Amino acid sequence: PFSCSFLYILVRVLTNQGGVGNFGPSILKYEGVLKNEVKVSPQHPGIQLWTIPVSGLWSIEARGASGADGILAGSSSNRKRGGYGAIVKGKFLLHKGRILKILVGNEGFRDFLDPHRPGGGGGGTFVVYEDGKPLLVAGGGGGGGIPKASRQTDGKGGRSNDEPSSSVSGSEGKGGKLLDYSDSSETVINESTGHHKVIAGAGGGMYSAGVGFKEGWGGESFVGGGNGGEANTVYDKFPHGKRGRGGFGGGGAAGLLPGGGGGYSGGGVKGCWLQCDGKNGGTAEGGSSYNAGISPSNKANKNKGPGRVYIRLMSEEVEED
Repeated sequence: PFSCSFLYILVRVLTNQGGVGNFGPSILKYEGVLKNEVKVSPQHPGIQLWTIPVSGLWSIEARGASGADGILAGSSSNRKRGGYGAIVKGKFLLHKGRILKILVGNEGFRDFLDPHRPGGGGGGTFVVYEDGKPLLVAGGGGGGGIPKASRQTDGKGGRSNDEPSSSVSGSEGKGGKLLDYSDSSETVINESTGHHKVIAGAGGGMYSAGVGFKEGWGGESFVGGGNGGEANTVYDKFPHGKRGRGGFGGGGAAGLLPGGGGGYSGGGVKGCWLQCDGKNGGTAEGGSSYNAGISPSNKANKNKGPGRVYIRLMSEEVEED
C-alpha cells in the first residue's frame, strides 16, 4: 500500500551536464541530493547511475534531444531546422537501493568549417533498469538538411511510439537504416559499406547501432554505450563535413546529408547528393519512443535543445505492521 499523505515537492532534474557532441559526461557536477545519488557508469562513461533513495511511486519524464539545424556557409539565416525530441512520461513503482541507468541525450552537432553543413541527429534519452529493461525512452530529432540543396528537408521529430514511419525506420529496438535515392531499385541499405551515396548515419536504437555511410557513422546502441555517430572517414569522391557528429544517445552523423535521431529504435536517412541522376534529396527521421509506465503520456517532436530527465516522488511506500 501507498500513502498519499506525504508528497515530495523536490523534482530531481538529470541533465547532460552541458555536453556537446557524440560523447556523454565523464564528470558530474550535481548539487543537493543528486550529488550523492548519481554516479557515472564505469562500464559506459556518459551513462548516469541513479540509486533510488526511497521505495514508492515515482513520476519520471524523459525528453529526447533535438537534431542540429542544417546551414550553408554564407547564409546562416537560411537554415533547415533539426527535428525536436519526443517527451515521454509515466509513473513507476521503484524500490529503495535499486539502480536506474540514465542516458541524457545531447543535441546533434554541425560541422563548423565545411561550407556544406547538414545537422547531426539528436540523441535519445533513456531510463533503464539495472537489468537492462527500459522504463522510458524519448526519441531524438533528425538533423536538418542543407538549405538550397535540392530537396533536402527539415529534420523529422522524435516519434511518440515505436511504429516505423518508413522503410528505413528502426523497429523493436534496432538502429535505423539508409535509402539511396539514386538506386532505382529502392533497396534499403542495411550495412555500412561506403558503396552508396547516403553520406550520413542513421540513429542508434536500444539494442543495435544505426547503419552509416561507413562504420562509425551510425549512432551506437544504448547497450553499446550510446555514443553518437561521427563522420570520420575522408572520402575524396564525395567531399563532406567531417565534424557533423550525432548527439550522445545514438544520434547519427551528418556528412552531405543529415543524421538520424537516436531512440528506442533509430531514425533512418533517405537521400542522395552529387551524381544522383536528378534524384537529389535528403531527409533524416527522428528516433522512436518507449513507455512502460502507469498513466503513460507520449508526445512527438516537442523538445528543443538537449535531453533531460525529471524525477519526482509521488507517494512513499508505507510498511505494514
